[in-house]
Amino acid sequence: MIVLGVPRPCFTTPSFTTMAAPVTGVLSANGPRTGAGMWQAAGLAGKAHRSRARR
Repeated sequence: MIVLGVPRPCFTTPSFTTMAAPVTGVLSANGPRTGAGMWQAAGLAGKAHRSRARR
């Protein structure tokens, strides 16, 4: 959270939440660091479509 706190002022609350999900996923993924893998590792698979992170 310290690393994510640095750019926090540059984002709105919903944008920050969306940006933090793939970052969390890349840090916790055990397999390849694909977009789908990061989204799944962040626990968002089935809850929100991964295209949301591309916006």
